[in-house]
Amino acid sequence: MNTHWLSSLVMLHHLAMSGVDLSKATDWLHVINDLSSLVQLHLSYCKLSHIHPHVPSLNLTSLSLLDLSLNSFDSSMPPWIFSLTSLLSLDLNGCFLSVPSAHSFRNLTDLEFLDLDGSNFMNSSLVLKELSSSNLISLDIGSCGVSSLDLDSLHNLTNLLSLGLSSNELTKRIPKSLGNLCNLKEIDLSFNNFGNISLTYLLESFFECKSSALESLSFSFSGVSGHLPDQLGQLSNLVHLLLSDNYITGTIPHSIGQLSFLRTLDLSVNQMCGSIPFSIGRLSLLEVLDLGLNQLNGSLSEWIGGLSSLKKLYLSHNRLDGNLPDRLGQLTKLVSLDISFNLFTGVVTEAHFTNLVSLNSL
Repeated sequence: MNTHWLSSLVMLHHLAMSGVDLSKATDWLHVINDLSSLVQLHLSYCKLSHIHPHVPSLNLTSLSLLDLSLNSFDSSMPPWIFSLTSLLSLDLNGCFLSVPSAHSFRNLTDLEFLDLDGSNFMNSSLVLKELSSSNLISLDIGSCGVSSLDLDSLHNLTNLLSLGLSSNELTKRIPKSLGNLCNLKEIDLSFNNFGNISLTYLLESFFECKSSALESLSFSFSGVSGHLPDQLGQLSNLVHLLLSDNYITGTIPHSIGQLSFLRTLDLSVNQMCGSIPFSIGRLSLLEVLDLGLNQLNGSLSEWIGGLSSLKKLYLSHNRLDGNLPDRLGQLTKLVSLDISFNLFTGVVTEAHFTNLVSLNSL
């Protein structure tokens, strides 16, 4: 009902109350503002609805982490947040706050982690330009109404390791200026609408890095077309490659076998054809392979045996044929297998596998 009991904890450094129902505790900010020693504040999913736009005198000068994620607030981002100059991490994911361009992130020069997923930018380009002067390592601005033209404002964030851009209004080529982000390890561009732009053009800026650091790349549900570029092999540090539910055509390039760190490869629900290259069998660390709902043909025998770490294999709704190889049963870590709606001969049962939990071979 209230948070008055916190008032006596004047030396408190770390307060974690995520998941606690504070919907009736209207005094929460006034009480917490008196905890001047506070360094970390976690109030995720507390059913908070009012964020108190004005604080007469802000005492949270030591606060380095503020997590208010998954609360549905009823206001714009309050000015006092921009006065928390010691912040290293700010998480407002799912708060649906409006970010007015009148207030600036420019004062938050130490900020390294920022999650604004689901926010409403009143002026996207101006907000992103203000962020460009920070030392951000991780930035998630998914579902923020960001357009392709706004992305140019990010080119100075050369320390960035993770960038979330899912569910925005990206419809054009990724600006070449993002080629400056060669330290980037993770980028999520899923759930956008790139129309008929080919994957080769979209990845052009990343191929320009002398040594790409990318470990996770997602373009799922983004309307991407064209072929998988041979240059994919240049992204040699990739661990997760997610390109499902697009309009990608052509064959899977042999260069896919150069991605020796790959653990997840999802090319499902596309229009890819031809046989699966034998080079895919070199991916000994691969745990998830999903090539379902394409137009692939040929057999499994040439490559399946090399996938010793495979846990999930989905090949349904293709034109794969031939005998099911004995090597399939040697994948001792396999827990889920779907090879249905193909042209295979022979019968496979769960008895062929050690740890299989899910099987669909009809």
